[in-house]
Amino acid sequence: MSPRSAPTAAFAEIDDESPLLEGVEREEVHTGKQREGGGSILSLSAGLTNTLVGTGCLALPHAFASGGLIPGVLTVLWCGATSAFGLYLLTRSATRAPHRAASFAELSKLTYPKLGRVFDAAIALKCIGVSCSYLIVIGSLAPRVVYSFDSSAPEWLLDRRLWILVAMTLLCPLAFLRKFDSLKVISYISLCTVANLVFVVIYKSVINTSGLPPKGPVDLVALGPKFVSSLPVQIFAFTCAQNIFPVYNELRANTQERLNEVIGFSIGSAAIVYEILGVLGYLTFGSLVGSNIIEMYPHSLLVSICQLGLVILVLFSYPLQLFPARASLDKVLFPPSEDDHPSAGDHATPDIPLGRFIVESAFILCTTFTIAMFVSSLEVVLGFVGATGSTAISFILPAVFCESPFLV
Repeated sequence: MSPRSAPTAAFAEIDDESPLLEGVEREEVHTGKQREGGGSILSLSAGLTNTLVGTGCLALPHAFASGGLIPGVLTVLWCGATSAFGLYLLTRSATRAPHRAASFAELSKLTYPKLGRVFDAAIALKCIGVSCSYLIVIGSLAPRVVYSFDSSAPEWLLDRRLWILVAMTLLCPLAFLRKFDSLKVISYISLCTVANLVFVVIYKSVINTSGLPPKGPVDLVALGPKFVSSLPVQIFAFTCAQNIFPVYNELRANTQERLNEVIGFSIGSAAIVYEILGVLGYLTFGSLVGSNIIEMYPHSLLVSICQLGLVILVLFSYPLQLFPARASLDKVLFPPSEDDHPSAGDHATPDIPLGRFIVESAFILCTTFTIAMFVSSLEVVLGFVGATGSTAISFILPAVFCESPFLV
Protein backbone atom coordinates (compact mmCIF):
# COMPACT_ATOMS: atom_id res chain seq x y z
CA MET A 1 0.00 0.00 0.00
CA SER A 2 1.50 3.33 -1.01
CA PRO A 3 1.86 5.90 1.75
CA ARG A 4 -0.37 8.90 1.81
CA SER A 5 0.72 12.48 2.00
CA ALA A 6 2.33 13.86 5.12
CA PRO A 7 -0.20 15.03 7.71
CA THR A 8 1.01 18.62 8.01
CA ALA A 9 2.91 21.19 6.03
CA ALA A 10 5.79 20.78 8.46
CA PHE A 11 6.99 17.87 6.36
CA ALA A 12 6.82 19.64 3.03
CA GLU A 13 10.58 19.37 2.69
CA ILE A 14 10.62 15.65 3.52
CA ASP A 15 9.89 13.01 0.92
CA ASP A 16 6.75 11.24 2.11
CA GLU A 17 7.82 8.08 0.28
CA SER A 18 10.88 7.70 2.53
CA PRO A 19 10.82 5.68 5.75
CA LEU A 20 10.73 7.38 9.11
CA LEU A 21 14.48 7.61 9.63
CA GLU A 22 15.45 9.17 6.31
CA GLY A 23 15.70 12.89 5.54
CA VAL A 24 16.45 15.81 7.78
CA GLU A 25 15.28 16.07 11.34
CA ARG A 26 11.89 17.62 11.93
CA GLU A 27 13.03 20.19 14.44
CA GLU A 28 15.75 21.46 12.09
CA VAL A 29 13.18 21.83 9.30
CA HIS A 30 11.12 24.06 11.58
CA THR A 31 13.62 26.21 13.43
CA GLY A 32 17.20 25.24 12.72
CA LYS A 33 17.81 25.68 16.46
CA GLN A 34 20.43 23.64 18.24
CA ARG A 35 18.97 21.27 20.78
CA GLU A 36 19.08 22.15 24.44
CA GLY A 37 18.96 19.96 27.50
CA GLY A 38 20.21 19.86 31.06
CA GLY A 39 20.69 16.16 31.78
CA SER A 40 24.15 14.57 31.75
CA ILE A 41 25.10 11.17 30.38
CA LEU A 42 25.87 9.96 33.91
CA SER A 43 22.62 11.08 35.54
CA LEU A 44 20.36 9.83 32.74
CA SER A 45 22.30 6.55 32.43
CA ALA A 46 21.76 6.03 36.14
CA GLY A 47 18.04 6.68 35.76
CA LEU A 48 17.71 4.33 32.80
CA THR A 49 19.76 1.62 34.54
CA ASN A 50 17.59 2.00 37.61
CA THR A 51 14.56 1.48 35.37
CA LEU A 52 16.14 -1.77 34.14
CA VAL A 53 17.57 -3.28 37.32
CA GLY A 54 14.54 -3.64 39.55
CA THR A 55 12.42 -6.55 40.67
CA GLY A 56 13.30 -8.52 37.53
CA CYS A 57 16.81 -9.26 38.80
CA LEU A 58 15.40 -11.14 41.81
CA ALA A 59 13.71 -13.69 39.53
CA LEU A 60 16.66 -14.29 37.16
CA PRO A 61 18.09 -17.37 38.99
CA HIS A 62 14.67 -19.03 38.82
CA ALA A 63 14.53 -18.25 35.10
CA PHE A 64 17.96 -19.88 34.68
CA ALA A 65 16.68 -22.97 36.48
CA SER A 66 13.79 -23.23 34.02
CA GLY A 67 16.06 -23.78 31.02
CA GLY A 68 19.51 -24.66 32.27
CA LEU A 69 22.74 -22.75 32.71
CA ILE A 70 23.75 -22.31 29.06
CA PRO A 71 20.32 -21.27 27.73
CA GLY A 72 20.01 -18.88 30.66
CA VAL A 73 23.30 -17.14 29.88
CA LEU A 74 22.56 -16.93 26.16
CA THR A 75 19.01 -15.67 26.69
CA VAL A 76 20.23 -12.80 28.86
CA LEU A 77 22.69 -11.77 26.13
CA TRP A 78 20.02 -12.08 23.44
CA CYS A 79 17.42 -10.08 25.39
CA GLY A 80 20.00 -7.41 26.19
CA ALA A 81 21.15 -7.09 22.57
CA THR A 82 17.64 -6.90 21.16
CA SER A 83 16.58 -4.40 23.82
CA ALA A 84 19.59 -2.18 23.04
CA PHE A 85 18.79 -2.30 19.33
CA GLY A 86 15.18 -1.39 20.05
CA LEU A 87 16.31 1.60 22.11
CA TYR A 88 18.59 2.68 19.27
CA LEU A 89 15.69 2.55 16.81
CA LEU A 90 13.50 4.59 19.16
CA THR A 91 16.14 7.31 19.60
CA ARG A 92 16.56 7.50 15.83
CA SER A 93 12.82 7.79 15.43
CA ALA A 94 12.64 10.49 18.11
CA THR A 95 14.38 12.96 15.79
CA ARG A 96 11.05 13.31 13.93
CA ALA A 97 9.04 14.25 17.01
CA PRO A 98 8.45 17.88 18.09
CA HIS A 99 11.47 19.59 19.60
CA ARG A 100 12.34 18.06 22.99
CA ALA A 101 8.90 16.43 23.24
CA ALA A 102 9.39 12.94 21.80
CA SER A 103 6.96 10.30 23.02
CA PHE A 104 5.25 7.14 21.82
CA ALA A 105 2.11 9.18 21.23
CA GLU A 106 3.88 11.69 18.98
CA LEU A 107 5.52 8.97 16.88
CA SER A 108 2.28 7.04 16.56
CA LYS A 109 0.66 10.19 15.14
CA LEU A 110 3.28 10.09 12.37
CA THR A 111 3.02 6.38 11.64
CA TYR A 112 -0.28 4.75 12.61
CA PRO A 113 -2.46 7.43 14.23
CA LYS A 114 -5.46 5.14 14.63
CA LEU A 115 -3.39 2.73 16.73
CA GLY A 116 -1.92 5.38 18.98
CA ARG A 117 -4.25 4.62 21.87
CA VAL A 118 -3.46 0.91 21.57
CA PHE A 119 0.27 1.64 21.80
CA ASP A 120 -0.20 3.89 24.81
CA ALA A 121 -2.49 1.36 26.50
CA ALA A 122 0.26 -1.29 26.22
CA ILE A 123 2.80 1.09 27.74
CA ALA A 124 0.48 2.08 30.58
CA LEU A 125 -0.32 -1.58 31.30
CA LYS A 126 3.35 -2.47 31.44
CA CYS A 127 4.34 0.39 33.71
CA ILE A 128 1.43 -0.09 36.09
CA GLY A 129 2.24 -3.81 36.30
CA VAL A 130 5.87 -3.07 37.12
CA SER A 131 4.79 -0.59 39.78
CA CYS A 132 2.63 -3.32 41.32
CA SER A 133 5.61 -5.68 41.39
CA TYR A 134 7.63 -3.08 43.31
CA LEU A 135 4.96 -2.83 45.98
CA ILE A 136 4.71 -6.63 46.18
CA VAL A 137 8.46 -6.87 46.81
CA ILE A 138 8.22 -4.23 49.52
CA GLY A 139 5.39 -6.15 51.17
CA SER A 140 7.48 -9.33 51.04
CA LEU A 141 10.86 -8.01 52.20
CA ALA A 142 9.97 -5.32 54.75
CA PRO A 143 8.51 -7.79 57.33
CA ARG A 144 11.62 -9.97 56.94
CA VAL A 145 13.83 -6.98 57.64
CA VAL A 146 11.84 -6.15 60.78
CA TYR A 147 11.94 -9.76 61.98
CA SER A 148 15.69 -10.08 61.38
CA PHE A 149 16.38 -7.07 63.59
CA ASP A 150 13.73 -7.90 66.20
CA SER A 151 12.40 -11.45 66.33
CA SER A 152 9.97 -10.45 69.08
CA ALA A 153 8.29 -7.76 66.98
CA PRO A 154 4.48 -7.70 67.29
CA GLU A 155 2.49 -9.45 64.60
CA TRP A 156 1.07 -6.24 63.17
CA LEU A 157 4.59 -5.06 62.32
CA LEU A 158 5.05 -8.19 60.19
CA ASP A 159 1.93 -7.61 58.11
CA ARG A 160 2.85 -7.07 54.44
CA ARG A 161 -0.14 -4.79 53.90
CA LEU A 162 1.10 -2.39 56.58
CA TRP A 163 4.42 -1.93 54.77
CA ILE A 164 2.74 -1.47 51.41
CA LEU A 165 0.68 1.31 53.01
CA VAL A 166 3.83 2.87 54.49
CA ALA A 167 5.53 2.70 51.09
CA MET A 168 2.63 4.44 49.38
CA THR A 169 2.73 7.20 52.00
CA LEU A 170 6.42 7.79 51.29
CA LEU A 171 5.92 7.64 47.54
CA CYS A 172 3.21 10.26 47.30
CA PRO A 173 5.59 13.28 47.21
CA LEU A 174 7.84 11.60 44.59
CA ALA A 175 4.85 10.60 42.48
CA PHE A 176 4.06 14.20 41.58
CA LEU A 177 7.47 15.26 40.27
CA ARG A 178 7.37 16.41 36.63
CA LYS A 179 11.01 16.00 35.54
CA PHE A 180 12.73 12.65 34.99
CA ASP A 181 16.17 14.10 35.78
CA SER A 182 14.88 15.19 39.20
CA LEU A 183 15.33 11.58 40.33
CA LYS A 184 19.06 11.35 39.57
CA VAL A 185 20.14 11.31 43.24
CA ILE A 186 17.53 8.64 43.97
CA SER A 187 18.86 6.62 41.02
CA TYR A 188 22.41 6.75 42.39
CA ILE A 189 21.22 5.48 45.78
CA SER A 190 19.21 2.70 44.18
CA LEU A 191 22.16 1.52 42.10
CA CYS A 192 24.23 1.26 45.28
CA THR A 193 21.65 -1.18 46.64
CA VAL A 194 21.98 -3.26 43.46
CA ALA A 195 25.74 -3.41 44.00
CA ASN A 196 25.06 -4.58 47.56
CA LEU A 197 22.78 -7.36 46.26
CA VAL A 198 25.48 -8.53 43.84
CA PHE A 199 28.01 -8.56 46.69
CA VAL A 200 25.72 -10.65 48.93
CA VAL A 201 25.07 -13.20 46.17
CA ILE A 202 28.80 -13.51 45.44
CA TYR A 203 29.68 -13.72 49.12
CA LYS A 204 27.06 -16.35 49.98
CA SER A 205 27.77 -18.37 46.84
CA VAL A 206 31.57 -18.37 46.85
CA ILE A 207 32.99 -17.27 50.21
CA ASN A 208 30.52 -18.29 52.94
CA THR A 209 28.08 -21.04 51.97
CA SER A 210 27.21 -22.20 55.50
CA GLY A 211 23.59 -22.47 56.53
CA LEU A 212 22.17 -22.55 53.00
CA PRO A 213 19.11 -24.73 52.27
CA PRO A 214 19.48 -28.00 50.33
CA LYS A 215 20.63 -27.64 46.72
CA GLY A 216 18.80 -29.12 43.75
CA PRO A 217 20.40 -30.52 40.57
CA VAL A 218 22.09 -28.13 38.14
CA ASP A 219 21.61 -28.74 34.40
CA LEU A 220 23.63 -27.22 31.60
CA VAL A 221 20.64 -27.55 29.26
CA ALA A 222 17.07 -28.32 30.36
CA LEU A 223 14.84 -27.02 27.58
CA GLY A 224 11.14 -27.58 27.99
CA PRO A 225 7.83 -25.83 28.67
CA LYS A 226 9.25 -24.14 31.77
CA PHE A 227 11.96 -22.48 29.67
CA VAL A 228 9.36 -20.95 27.37
CA SER A 229 7.35 -19.69 30.33
CA SER A 230 10.51 -18.07 31.80
CA LEU A 231 11.24 -15.99 28.70
CA PRO A 232 8.80 -13.18 29.65
CA VAL A 233 10.70 -12.71 32.92
CA GLN A 234 13.99 -12.13 31.05
CA ILE A 235 12.29 -9.90 28.50
CA PHE A 236 10.78 -7.91 31.36
CA ALA A 237 14.22 -7.54 32.96
CA PHE A 238 15.52 -5.58 29.96
CA THR A 239 12.50 -3.37 29.37
CA CYS A 240 13.22 0.32 29.78
CA ALA A 241 11.91 1.71 26.49
CA GLN A 242 9.17 3.56 28.35
CA ASN A 243 11.83 5.96 29.67
CA ILE A 244 14.05 6.34 26.60
CA PHE A 245 12.11 9.36 25.34
CA PRO A 246 12.57 11.32 28.60
CA VAL A 247 16.29 10.55 28.20
CA TYR A 248 16.23 11.81 24.61
CA ASN A 249 14.33 14.95 25.57
CA GLU A 250 16.52 15.86 28.54
CA LEU A 251 20.03 14.80 27.50
CA ARG A 252 22.33 17.74 26.94
CA ALA A 253 23.53 17.77 23.29
CA ASN A 254 21.51 14.66 22.53
CA THR A 255 23.44 13.46 19.51
CA GLN A 256 23.09 9.82 18.49
CA GLU A 257 26.61 9.11 19.76
CA ARG A 258 25.80 10.41 23.24
CA LEU A 259 22.49 8.55 23.28
CA ASN A 260 24.33 5.36 22.29
CA GLU A 261 26.60 5.86 25.29
CA VAL A 262 23.59 6.03 27.61
CA ILE A 263 22.05 2.92 26.01
CA GLY A 264 25.31 0.96 26.06
CA PHE A 265 26.08 1.82 29.67
CA SER A 266 22.57 0.99 30.87
CA ILE A 267 22.06 -2.27 28.98
CA GLY A 268 25.65 -3.40 29.57
CA SER A 269 25.49 -2.77 33.31
CA ALA A 270 22.17 -4.58 33.60
CA ALA A 271 23.45 -7.57 31.60
CA ILE A 272 26.49 -7.95 33.87
CA VAL A 273 24.31 -7.81 36.99
CA TYR A 274 21.84 -10.33 35.55
CA GLU A 275 24.53 -12.80 34.51
CA ILE A 276 26.15 -12.70 37.96
CA LEU A 277 22.86 -13.11 39.81
CA GLY A 278 21.50 -15.73 37.42
CA VAL A 279 24.59 -17.93 37.24
CA LEU A 280 25.59 -17.80 40.92
CA GLY A 281 22.03 -18.01 42.20
CA TYR A 282 21.33 -21.07 40.07
CA LEU A 283 24.64 -22.76 40.94
CA THR A 284 24.00 -22.15 44.65
CA PHE A 285 20.44 -23.51 44.88
CA GLY A 286 20.04 -25.51 41.67
CA SER A 287 16.54 -26.42 40.58
CA LEU A 288 15.21 -25.58 44.07
CA VAL A 289 15.88 -21.85 43.68
CA GLY A 290 12.82 -19.70 44.35
CA SER A 291 11.31 -16.85 42.35
CA ASN A 292 12.90 -14.29 44.70
CA ILE A 293 16.61 -15.03 45.22
CA ILE A 294 17.09 -12.90 48.33
CA GLU A 295 14.40 -14.88 50.18
CA MET A 296 16.49 -18.07 49.77
CA TYR A 297 19.26 -16.96 52.11
CA PRO A 298 19.04 -17.61 55.88
CA HIS A 299 18.63 -14.64 58.21
CA SER A 300 21.83 -12.75 58.97
CA LEU A 301 22.84 -9.13 59.42
CA LEU A 302 24.36 -9.02 55.95
CA VAL A 303 21.24 -10.44 54.30
CA SER A 304 18.99 -8.15 56.32
CA ILE A 305 20.94 -5.09 55.21
CA CYS A 306 20.65 -6.29 51.62
CA GLN A 307 16.90 -6.79 51.98
CA LEU A 308 16.57 -3.29 53.43
CA GLY A 309 18.54 -1.97 50.46
CA LEU A 310 16.22 -3.75 48.05
CA VAL A 311 13.22 -2.19 49.75
CA ILE A 312 14.84 1.19 49.17
CA LEU A 313 15.63 0.21 45.56
CA VAL A 314 12.08 -0.69 44.61
CA LEU A 315 10.67 2.20 46.63
CA PHE A 316 12.74 4.69 44.64
CA SER A 317 12.18 2.86 41.35
CA TYR A 318 8.42 3.28 41.57
CA PRO A 319 8.41 6.96 40.43
CA LEU A 320 10.45 5.99 37.34
CA GLN A 321 7.52 3.88 36.16
CA LEU A 322 5.00 6.56 37.02
CA PHE A 323 6.36 9.00 34.41
CA PRO A 324 5.56 6.90 31.31
CA ALA A 325 2.47 5.34 32.87
CA ARG A 326 0.92 8.75 33.47
CA ALA A 327 1.89 10.08 30.03
CA SER A 328 0.45 7.05 28.23
CA LEU A 329 -2.69 6.95 30.35
CA ASP A 330 -3.34 10.60 29.52
CA LYS A 331 -3.00 9.87 25.79
CA VAL A 332 -5.46 6.97 26.09
CA LEU A 333 -8.04 9.06 27.94
CA PHE A 334 -7.46 12.31 26.05
CA PRO A 335 -5.97 11.48 22.63
CA PRO A 336 -4.35 14.56 21.06
CA SER A 337 -5.52 15.81 17.70
CA GLU A 338 -3.21 15.84 14.71
CA ASP A 339 -2.66 19.58 15.10
CA ASP A 340 -1.65 19.37 18.77
CA HIS A 341 2.08 19.51 19.39
CA PRO A 342 3.53 19.46 22.91
CA SER A 343 5.85 22.22 23.89
CA ALA A 344 9.54 21.53 24.37
CA GLY A 345 11.20 21.45 27.74
CA ASP A 346 9.64 18.78 29.88
CA HIS A 347 9.94 15.05 29.31
CA ALA A 348 7.11 12.57 28.85
CA THR A 349 4.31 14.72 30.26
CA PRO A 350 4.87 18.28 29.03
CA ASP A 351 1.34 18.87 27.81
CA ILE A 352 -0.72 17.43 30.68
CA PRO A 353 -2.70 20.17 32.46
CA LEU A 354 -2.08 20.33 36.18
CA GLY A 355 -5.56 19.09 37.14
CA ARG A 356 -5.34 16.01 34.93
CA PHE A 357 -1.75 15.46 36.06
CA ILE A 358 -2.85 15.23 39.70
CA VAL A 359 -5.93 13.08 39.04
CA GLU A 360 -4.07 10.61 36.81
CA SER A 361 -1.17 10.33 39.27
CA ALA A 362 -3.62 9.64 42.09
CA PHE A 363 -5.44 7.05 39.97
CA ILE A 364 -2.22 5.13 39.26
CA LEU A 365 -1.22 5.27 42.92
CA CYS A 366 -4.60 3.92 44.05
CA THR A 367 -4.70 1.21 41.36
CA THR A 368 -1.24 -0.18 42.07
CA PHE A 369 -1.87 -0.01 45.82
CA THR A 370 -5.12 -1.98 45.52
CA ILE A 371 -3.60 -4.68 43.30
CA ALA A 372 -0.53 -5.10 45.52
CA MET A 373 -2.71 -5.46 48.61
CA PHE A 374 -4.47 -8.50 47.13
CA VAL A 375 -1.76 -10.11 44.93
CA SER A 376 1.37 -11.46 46.58
CA SER A 377 3.00 -13.56 43.80
CA LEU A 378 5.90 -11.69 42.18
CA GLU A 379 6.40 -14.30 39.46
CA VAL A 380 2.79 -14.05 38.28
CA VAL A 381 3.02 -10.27 37.88
CA LEU A 382 6.41 -10.35 36.13
CA GLY A 383 5.29 -13.10 33.73
CA PHE A 384 2.11 -11.26 32.81
CA VAL A 385 3.85 -7.93 32.25
CA GLY A 386 6.72 -9.52 30.34
CA ALA A 387 4.35 -11.35 28.00
CA THR A 388 2.21 -8.29 27.23
CA GLY A 389 3.41 -4.71 27.57
CA SER A 390 7.16 -5.44 27.75
CA THR A 391 7.12 -7.43 24.51
CA ALA A 392 5.13 -4.74 22.73
CA ILE A 393 7.30 -1.75 23.64
CA SER A 394 10.67 -3.55 23.42
CA PHE A 395 10.26 -5.48 20.16
CA ILE A 396 7.16 -4.37 18.26
CA LEU A 397 6.96 -0.59 18.54
CA PRO A 398 10.61 0.21 17.63
CA ALA A 399 10.27 -1.67 14.35
CA VAL A 400 6.84 -0.18 13.66
CA PHE A 401 8.09 3.38 14.07
CA CYS A 402 11.28 2.96 12.08
CA GLU A 403 9.93 1.00 9.12
CA SER A 404 6.65 2.81 8.61
CA PRO A 405 6.37 5.74 6.20
CA PHE A 406 4.49 8.86 7.32
CA LEU A 407 0.76 8.11 7.31
CA VAL A 408 -2.23 10.31 7.91
